[in-house]
Formats: sequence, structure tokens, C-alpha cells
Amino acid sequence: MKLSMTTKLIFIAIFLAAIPLSAAKPSFLADYNTTTLKVHIEDRNIRVTRIEQKFDNPASAVPSSQSAAVSTGMISEAQLRSLRRLILANGFLRLKEAYGAPAKERFYPYSIEVLVDGRKKKVLFRSNPSFEKQPKPFAEIEKMLTELGKEARNPEPAATDSTGK
Repeated sequence: MKLSMTTKLIFIAIFLAAIPLSAAKPSFLADYNTTTLKVHIEDRNIRVTRIEQKFDNPASAVPSSQSAAVSTGMISEAQLRSLRRLILANGFLRLKEAYGAPAKERFYPYSIEVLVDGRKKKVLFRSNPSFEKQPKPFAEIEKMLTELGKEARNPEPAATDSTGK
């Protein structure tokens, strides 16, 4: 069976369309995660998730339900440059992987992960008042990320947990 040039081109186009294009990797990434707040910045795009937990039993440490409010937005080029400069200048990239309480103790987790100039770093702070405080570079970036989180003003529909509450 001999195929015409048009048929061959159509097959090639279908084949190429089926190959997934790799998503462009961000040149800058910052993630701040706690049990009640998540701030994700990818280049100038920002996404903030605020998690509300409800406790039917006030004596329980386990929430009976939780819901998430998600907002998106854009930060300015100047804000992105300021955040990038802070990360590069304040020593965050030289921090250890974890601070605060030992993993076997009770703690509230706070983490910051960044990708800047091709360098990736993730730092976990296990909050417990009986142990060390956050390192200063972590606290400075945390403050800036939570402030930038106020820039996300476009709400997305509310999400609930698997209990449907």
C-alpha cells in the first residue's frame, strides 16, 4: 500500500501531537507550608491555601473536619527580585535541613523550599517552645512569604476534606 504525501504528513502530525510536551521549568520557586497555611510562588504566580480546621471535640488534637480556601494572583517583578535577593543574601541556602524539636517529640511543622538560580533547598522547622527557635534566615523568608501571600486575591471555590463537611 502506497501512501500519499498528505496522508504521511497527517500521520506525522497525529504522532507528534500525541507526544507530551515537557512543561517549562520555573526559574524561581518558593513554597512555604504549615498545617494552616501554604504559599506557593512560581516565577511571579502565587497560590495561597488557607486551611481551617474544625474540632467537634475540644479535647481532641485531631480535627473533625477541615476546609481550604485557595486564592491566586501575581506578585510584581520588584517583589520577586526582593524575595530572590533575600534568599541569596541571608544565608538560607546554607542552613541545615531541619531545626527545632527532634522528630520523636511533639511539634508543629513549618517548611520552606526554594529553587533559585538552579539551586534547590528545603528547610524544616519543627516548632516546639521547649526547643530551639527558628533560624533568622528562615524567619525572614517566612515573614516575606506570608506578606506576599496577601497578594493572592482571586478566590477559587472552597474545598472540603474527605468527610464532606
